[in-house]
Amino acid sequence: MIPTWFTVYFQLGFEHITDWNGIDHLLFLLVITSTYSFRNWKAVLAIISLFTLGHTISTAISLFIDEEELSLWVEWLIPLTIFTSAIWNLRQSSLKNNNKLALNISVLFGLIHGLGFGSFLTMLSSNQGSSLKYFLPFTLGIELGQLLIVSAVLLLTAIFTYSNVLKQRDWVVLISGIGLGLSLQMLFERWPFLV
Repeated sequence: MIPTWFTVYFQLGFEHITDWNGIDHLLFLLVITSTYSFRNWKAVLAIISLFTLGHTISTAISLFIDEEELSLWVEWLIPLTIFTSAIWNLRQSSLKNNNKLALNISVLFGLIHGLGFGSFLTMLSSNQGSSLKYFLPFTLGIELGQLLIVSAVLLLTAIFTYSNVLKQRDWVVLISGIGLGLSLQMLFERWPFLV
């Protein structure tokens, strides 16, 4: 039987990445997967796996450091990853991605997002004892949410592009433009020197 605390933290991880109120992680996944379709599933799997590797490592590390000052910068860097990904998408003259660069960036951006996940997990479990105990269910919840988001983005991409509502490039421009606008707003709101 699965312990209650495991289920609770699994659900908290799932809700954290899928919550519209904390749109930053959701928006990042939307932007980085908007250039792909189901036929590129291997590339998407590689990018998401490396993003997962990065954020799992930094989430675990963040449980052992006092990141109060760091968290202001992390909360600012997360929308910077969205902004950078959106600019990258818009600058591509074609939809052929530079996969080597995308893979390296996925790990780096994963490390940044993981510090945010770790900060949230530490806050959630501050009265419960060691955050390390809750790391596995919380991370698994994030992964399930992440898989659902990526699948939904690929499905939306297929619906809009295969039905000829939008060309693939127009879809990428639309999603990247939304990501660019929302991330700029977050960058201004979260600028660490204004807090």
